[in-house]
Amino acid sequence: MISKVSICNLLIADADSGVASTLRLNLHSEGYAVDYQSDIETIENINLSAYCLLIIDIPNIYRAATEISIIKHRYPSLNIIYCSAAATGAAVVSVLDAGADDCVSKPFSLREMLARVRALLRRRQVMPDHDSNNKLEYGALTLDLEGRVAYTAAGDIVLSVTELALLEMLMRADSYVSRNDILQTIWPESDGSNPRVVDTNISRLRRKLLPAGITILNRSGVGYRLA
Repeated sequence: MISKVSICNLLIADADSGVASTLRLNLHSEGYAVDYQSDIETIENINLSAYCLLIIDIPNIYRAATEISIIKHRYPSLNIIYCSAAATGAAVVSVLDAGADDCVSKPFSLREMLARVRALLRRRQVMPDHDSNNKLEYGALTLDLEGRVAYTAAGDIVLSVTELALLEMLMRADSYVSRNDILQTIWPESDGSNPRVVDTNISRLRRKLLPAGITILNRSGVGYRLA
């Protein structure tokens, strides 16, 4: 049974109660309020608007990608960590393309998982002490740093917390931003072994910016910049 929670609570959706119990206990010890859902079959029927982070394991990678895509469409600001023994190789690309913010393969290092949770939640924090003029602009695109929203004259561009952080980094840059700089800034706990997470999020952000007439250039061996 899922309890009523505040806007920054976490949800673990995993049929493996042993792994979930250990992770939940350690997240509690770090000060997080965590709910647990063992029946993955009902995940689409749960109201996830009260959560800031979902840690989910759906062993079937094709279903995982579909479910994550549906969840991300309904709750674009929800951070998602796909944590599964299936999170290897091409499967990682599939779930990242579907909308997952991060992937962790089971069995996992508990310290690494907690660090990844902290990193994602840091990204969603609203930047304090901004006045109404604290905005970044690029062509028709405006990024409101206080409201953490991107928009054009036609309306808002729905972006995840990770995509907003990536867009801010690109809008602040005077030139190309290297893949390594992006990894170190947005995924500081990463050991650099999965640079595909950068490429996937860049591709996703590029698709969302195209209606505003903005693209993201990729110069091999150099990095990315807005154009």
